[in-house]
Amino acid sequence: MVLAGNTLAKSERLSGKKQVAALLSNGKWGTLGRFRYCWLPHSTTIPAPPAEGTPPEGRNTRGCTPEH
Repeated sequence: MVLAGNTLAKSERLSGKKQVAALLSNGKWGTLGRFRYCWLPHSTTIPAPPAEGTPPEGRNTRGCTPEH
């Protein structure tokens, strides 16, 4: 599987709490209520947050890249 060119650089991929803190301090991702989002260099729109009470199934809530 080939990932799009707008994924995080290798140095920014998460592998520990220290790196999570570095991403937060650099403003690479954030939250809006229960909705977590990642900033991608080529993003032009921000998706709407899920409706109140929406179950988390089917949403990527663990990080920027899909789980394999």
